[in-house]
Amino acid sequence: GNYNNVTLYSGNLSLTGNANVRGTLNFNSGKVKLGDNTLTLSSSSGITGFNSTNYVITDGTGKLKINSIGNSEVTFPIGTTSSYNPVYLTNAGASDNFSAKVKSGFTVDPPDPTRAINREWDVSEDVTGGSDVTLRFQFNEGEANNNFILNGAYDVGHYEGSTWVGRSATITGTSYPYTINVSGINSFSSFAVGNQGAMPVTLQNLTSNVTGRNISLK
Repeated sequence: GNYNNVTLYSGNLSLTGNANVRGTLNFNSGKVKLGDNTLTLSSSSGITGFNSTNYVITDGTGKLKINSIGNSEVTFPIGTTSSYNPVYLTNAGASDNFSAKVKSGFTVDPPDPTRAINREWDVSEDVTGGSDVTLRFQFNEGEANNNFILNGAYDVGHYEGSTWVGRSATITGTSYPYTINVSGINSFSSFAVGNQGAMPVTLQNLTSNVTGRNISLK
């Protein structure tokens, strides 16, 4: 259905079909469970009151969709039935509508899932091309697989059609929950977080300088 404003006061609201909110979705207390349905918000300013206990549960194929995202960071307050794992999105390119969901485990395992966070974020856009996106993914204590090293070097893995490709990323925070940042994203599908080596890495650029008998590779 189509709604002007929705306020959730207590408990869980389970969608039984796709829903569009033209005004504001306000989390006073409780969660929204999507199931296989899509919840669409007309603008990035249309969602308030969310936190680690009040958020959108992406427990099926449905996604949270937010329209008209541009060069201001927008929070997708999504999570599993047991954890809050939002994704933060900034788009320096052409304004577009974006959708996101998160789940435990992987649709296709990365090369070394033991060195990854046990979460997979699925991000998509309505119009292909023209986006220049920075993503931040949040993970919590207890979500890392056995061989993940918190103080190691990090990649954000992007599943590009048939294989995972790692992009060097930076982590923010001094305690849980942490967020990990990656920029320059212009294609979308599944994303994951891991130590370098958990995902294969593709070089985006390679330069060399020769000084005497020494070669410097960057």
